[in-house]
Amino acid sequence: MFVFALVRGINRGWLDPRAFGPAVSLGWNAVTTRVNQKGQVEGTCVGTGMGWDPMFYMYRPVHVPAAHGYGPVFLAGAEMIALLRSQPDIAFHDGGVQFGKAPSH
Repeated sequence: MFVFALVRGINRGWLDPRAFGPAVSLGWNAVTTRVNQKGQVEGTCVGTGMGWDPMFYMYRPVHVPAAHGYGPVFLAGAEMIALLRSQPDIAFHDGGVQFGKAPSH
């Protein structure tokens, strides 16, 4: 959800892509590690009630069909596609992503 919020902010012109783009890139790369070969989102905890102790949330079981994990991935992915289509100054260089115009030499 954080990746979605940041990249949406860039796409809407609310956030500077040079300032927030690297965080978006790192976050999206992390999100994609949780999508397996079948397209399933791994690591989403099962639905949670309300607990009064922080440890209640610490060891929640995870389940691939936990549907509430898919929506944020789809939303972030759609915004990433829009970002890559709309920002001509995004460049991939040495395994990293650079935001902003390349310096002229």
